[in-house]
Amino acid sequence: PGEEARRFLLRRAFRRQSLVVTDAALQLFVEEVTGSPREILGFAMKLHQAVGRGPVDYSLARAFLRRNAPRPTTTIDRVAKATARYFSIRLKELRGPGRTRAEVLARNVAMYLAQRLTGASLQQIGKYFGGRDHTTVGHSCRKIELICQSDPAIQKALVMITDRVVPGHTHTFSQPSQDAVPVS
Repeated sequence: PGEEARRFLLRRAFRRQSLVVTDAALQLFVEEVTGSPREILGFAMKLHQAVGRGPVDYSLARAFLRRNAPRPTTTIDRVAKATARYFSIRLKELRGPGRTRAEVLARNVAMYLAQRLTGASLQQIGKYFGGRDHTTVGHSCRKIELICQSDPAIQKALVMITDRVVPGHTHTFSQPSQDAVPVS
């Protein structure tokens, strides 16, 4: 929906949830929250669950958006192609059974970014990458999560590939996730 339709949907949803939202916060939500009417209404419900009935001002709205705004999505194939290009390997090698250090690193990065950017399940990602098991994909994602905390080259790769796939995406790759666990 357009801006006015989003404004109408958000106002109505906030009213139904008994949420008090300042004009500045509403304008921010109108500018930042996109998607189908159902997604917009879902966003309003999520905001209500997070803040209850308390007033929502601009600073609270901004903080909430940073944490909860829907991520831009893309396809596993686009992520894989951009990753292969970045690491200068062929897509066939990235998706294949190869175990060279370069292939494994590139594949792990691609799986991690596919999980972060596409909304695809670990099973779907594994299927795309040569029929790998979902536990393999999960292991790859945790491994990259840990490596990127201390390796600026991997952080740079994640940012560069993400910028190619989803321009303007907010990068949080150097921060550990709350569910990160050590991987051997």
